[in-house]
Amino acid sequence: MLGEMVFRSDEAAPADRFGYWREQVVGSFMPMEVLSDERVTDFAVSQCILDLGAVRLRTTEHTPMTLRRTAQLVRRSDPGHQSGGAPTRCR
Repeated sequence: MLGEMVFRSDEAAPADRFGYWREQVVGSFMPMEVLSDERVTDFAVSQCILDLGAVRLRTTEHTPMTLRRTAQLVRRSDPGHQSGGAPTRCR
């Protein structure tokens, strides 16, 4: 069965958007640090996750941020999990 989850930061109060997004990413994707140089109240993101069974497809548009995975965070993740990314626009 296919499942779809949509997240939009405008569903949260401006002051809560970055923290809420960080919790969504870390809790549903893989252990990582999520950092933003932007003012937290200016943060915006939208994401759609399509669950295709053994594969999950994610499309995401967001304010610039840094995702960091330390060796310790990598060791905490599922050893059978693989992830790839293909940025389409950068600044």
